Amino acid sequence: MGLLDKAAEKKAEPATKEIEKPKRQRKEKVKSSNVEVAETIAKAKPKRQRRQRKKKEPSEPKVIPPEFELAGRLNRFAVGLANFVINWGIIVAGIIMSAFLGANPTWILIGGILLALTNIVVLPIFMGRNLGQFISRTKYINSKSQKPLFLHALMNNLNFPLFLIGLVLILMGSGDQDIAFVIAGIIFASILLIDSWLCKRYLFQETKQGVWDIIFNAYLVKHVPSGDETGWLAKLEGLGDFAEQKFKMNKE
Repeated sequence: MGLLDKAAEKKAEPATKEIEKPKRQRKEKVKSSNVEVAETIAKAKPKRQRRQRKKKEPSEPKVIPPEFELAGRLNRFAVGLANFVINWGIIVAGIIMSAFLGANPTWILIGGILLALTNIVVLPIFMGRNLGQFISRTKYINSKSQKPLFLHALMNNLNFPLFLIGLVLILMGSGDQDIAFVIAGIIFASILLIDSWLCKRYLFQETKQGVWDIIFNAYLVKHVPSGDETGWLAKLEGLGDFAEQKFKMNKE
């Protein structure tokens, strides 16, 4: 019986081996097919292209627009003198009255400060020009033929008080021997000299631009009224008639 059992087992082994072989082949075929599918998917996926950087377009040159004409020497003198008197004339008069006459300058100083704020801040925001520019028939424009930011008018009219503050700081620093006050005073006082002397007379002689004009890209040009102004604008434009006829600034 033992021999018969062994013979039966030997006959059964090749059958089982033959049965197992197709299973392995199927697994190998499935694996190979999966690899082929993965390769085809990988080939089908497009490669990511690198983003091309956009070339920056060259900025437009900052020059005065051709339709405007730079303000002449008399126009510049008129706008500077008018703004100085309007902004600081009443304040300086109040300080002198208090120092030499012993008067109470409180209301005078308040009136002078309100007038200065109106001319330096309010009018440039709503009208685009200050009283000095209305009187001298001038205005500020940038290279895009637009009025510059109102901060330009503010900083442009603060040169004189910054100069005075600089002198006070220099005197305080020299008396107390504090070098920090002296340096700060020199910086504040030099702004007026750099703006009116160095820039306008030498560095930017053709365009007559000062420090704040360069920073805000502003040009002082002649203004020609359109004749359609009404209300307050017409009254402000009328301020330039006297100066234009008296000093003949339009014929310069």
